[in-house]
Amino acid sequence: MPLLDRLERRFGWIAFPGLVRYVALFQILVFAILRTKPEFAGYLELDGGKVLSGEVWRLLTFLFVPSSGSVFWFFFAAMFLFFMADALDELMGPFRVTLYVLFFLVTQWVAVLVWPEVLGRGMSGVGMFISNLFFALAVLSPRTELRIYFVVPVQIRWLAALDAALLLYLSLMTPEMAPGILWGLLPFLVMFVPGLVKQMRNRARVGVRRAEFKAKSVPESEAFHRCKVCGRTDGGNPELEFRVAADGEEYCGEHLPR
Repeated sequence: MPLLDRLERRFGWIAFPGLVRYVALFQILVFAILRTKPEFAGYLELDGGKVLSGEVWRLLTFLFVPSSGSVFWFFFAAMFLFFMADALDELMGPFRVTLYVLFFLVTQWVAVLVWPEVLGRGMSGVGMFISNLFFALAVLSPRTELRIYFVVPVQIRWLAALDAALLLYLSLMTPEMAPGILWGLLPFLVMFVPGLVKQMRNRARVGVRRAEFKAKSVPESEAFHRCKVCGRTDGGNPELEFRVAADGEEYCGEHLPR
């Protein structure tokens, strides 16, 4: 994307290699603390009123609150976050990953500080953060296989489609949450959907051109040349040479009368 290329040339210094991996490490640390001090999460969650009263650390620390309190589920969530961190750094580069995360942070800040009564009713910040990363990876590497419970192989595009379907279902069943969910996915919608739409259009154009070429190609039954002896045509055998003999009939090179 030309705009992102220009931004990287000018602001490349903000790139934070392994940023998402550090988020995962802090989540593990916070998860360990919460096992003995559950009330600790209350000091980290994104709360607009408390941020305005001076607790500005909440603008970042809400990302460190684990998405699950279950040891079993958090283990898989943390492993998945590490996997996405490495994959996205390789596919996007540290600058674009950093920009993507900053974009997400800004949307969350606006949601709780500017319009919390509408935009603050979506999923938790960490849940939307993971969804944005997940959808980005599904667009960049759709055929990557994940093994559910380390056993069942599933391509990431199908899991992303399931996640999108669940978010759509939640928006339809609870309409007041729809603006918040849509707003929470704004980084993905802005940075990836235009390119995805362009890619789909290009594929459609290629399909149309192929169909037109196929329609214009001469079928064997309508070939220009046909050998009177063997019946072969230039349509099915473009390597053959055809000649018209003295009798006015057409023959291939092998059966041309002497």
